[in-house]
Amino acid sequence: MTVDEVLRGRLRNQYLADFSQAGPVEVVNRLGVVQAQDFRGARWAVIQRAGPEAAARFDADFAEGRILRTHILRPTWHFVSASDIRWMLDLSGLQIIARSSPYQRQLGISDRMVERGGMLICNELQGGTSMTRKEISLLLSDSGHDISNGRLSHYTMFLESQGLVCSGPLRDGEHSYALLSERAPHSRVLLHEAALAELARRFFTGHGPATLEDFLWWSGLNKTNAKAGIEAAGAELRHDTVEGNIHWFAQEAPTDGVRPTVRLLPNFDEYLVGYVDRSWMFDNRHTAQLGLRKNPLFENVVLTDGIVTGTWKPIVSKKSISIEVIHFRKLNAAERTALDAARELCVQNLRVP
Repeated sequence: MTVDEVLRGRLRNQYLADFSQAGPVEVVNRLGVVQAQDFRGARWAVIQRAGPEAAARFDADFAEGRILRTHILRPTWHFVSASDIRWMLDLSGLQIIARSSPYQRQLGISDRMVERGGMLICNELQGGTSMTRKEISLLLSDSGHDISNGRLSHYTMFLESQGLVCSGPLRDGEHSYALLSERAPHSRVLLHEAALAELARRFFTGHGPATLEDFLWWSGLNKTNAKAGIEAAGAELRHDTVEGNIHWFAQEAPTDGVRPTVRLLPNFDEYLVGYVDRSWMFDNRHTAQLGLRKNPLFENVVLTDGIVTGTWKPIVSKKSISIEVIHFRKLNAAERTALDAARELCVQNLRVP
């Protein structure tokens, strides 16, 4: 397998080579999770993988709880399907708590304080209620909890990692929390080995060809569990060596498809965030053209046949959205045409109701 075949395989497996027939829930299932601390950007990441008419379906899926947003895996905010959230939290909940514990102690928050605050929140959410962060802040403050200096996040992340709360519907544009048991009552539960195998299958199907190191980074698992997941997936995964590194994938290497493929990816898109080494997708000679953080992961990028060829940003006014592009290289006529189509799709779908 060549580097070009790896990139084409990733484009196809991430539903970026062409519009898929899958809906937003199926896209999230395919990728396993979609990093989503930037809600607007992550929404766009899902929509453009599901086709031109997917925006309304995504908004309905999120409002009705088929797609949820919570801290999971590494951890950070992710979209995850309601059917998958339980078994994924079973794999990652303890590691989320372990990683946040040092910061919790620095802020002087005891486990008992978090548990007491969590009980208050869960009791208030009973019966299909949702609460915004502001409402939760008032509830905790009125009960004597200090939620200054980021302390509130430790309460909500604890409840998320315990599988008690997750995202509720948007309320006047504000995010809310709801009880996971009410939001996703039929979420699957898997035994540990089966969950490891399923996570490995999901990653290498939706992100492959990729390495063990990529899976370790993306999943947040330790090496023992990551290897166990690959082994448990068995013959469903194949592998090949590319430039000295073993790459795992779930299907044969792709044949040539229609080119050029130009996409406007949001920051933290799975196409970049899913891999430790991004040098095949981004030429470091263009680092100076990036923003302050000098990392393509934090940028909205123009992707041309699997390679970052520029950055973009939306220019928003009360009446319209336009897309401004900074190119790293000159595009040919076919690429410019494909870019124009990507721009039009982005403008049509970028607004969040």
